[in-house]
Amino acid sequence: MQNVQGWWLPDGDEHFCKFIRGCAYQERQRRNSLSRVKKWRTALDIGSHVGFWTKDLSQKFETVHAFEPTQKNIECFKKNIITENVTLHPYAVGEKECFVTMKQKVENSGSCVVKSTNLEQGIEMKTIDSFNFENVDYIKLDIQGYELPALHGAKNTILKYKPIINIEQKVGTSTAAQEYLKTLGAKIISKYEKEVVFSF
Repeated sequence: MQNVQGWWLPDGDEHFCKFIRGCAYQERQRRNSLSRVKKWRTALDIGSHVGFWTKDLSQKFETVHAFEPTQKNIECFKKNIITENVTLHPYAVGEKECFVTMKQKVENSGSCVVKSTNLEQGIEMKTIDSFNFENVDYIKLDIQGYELPALHGAKNTILKYKPIINIEQKVGTSTAAQEYLKTLGAKIISKYEKEVVFSF
């Protein structure tokens, strides 16, 4: 584990060392996204990594539920985030409950990709709907192309609370998650760098 400008990161990570600015990461993207929020009750940080977004969310929302499935990131998250209104869930998020395997690059600890599903052991995957969260006003998803299955597993929560939803959309990757949100009645209200923000 290494400390970079006040943030704990897994050993060997070289990617985030380049992008932390003034002890913050993606601050402008967050500012743009959160400017669309009207209520500040519950936020879901899906793909919370080491807590870059979680830290700011915890200062604005009453409750934050963060999801991070990889052990190295979890260890760093627990050192970075000590706020009482944050609950860390050590699960992958998808459209069904099962066990999966994931591949994580040493040099980029945020690059965690689901490789195999429907296993009898491994990293536990859960659906967002299975948690029965209340008063969800904001959802951020950054899970390396697995956003669509995660949204399928969050359909009831999304339709019940109609939160602001922020998805990271890398250039050249599938926009299926965006198209799915549109079928639920969501509309794109902002694009900022790789972040796409939806509202109902």
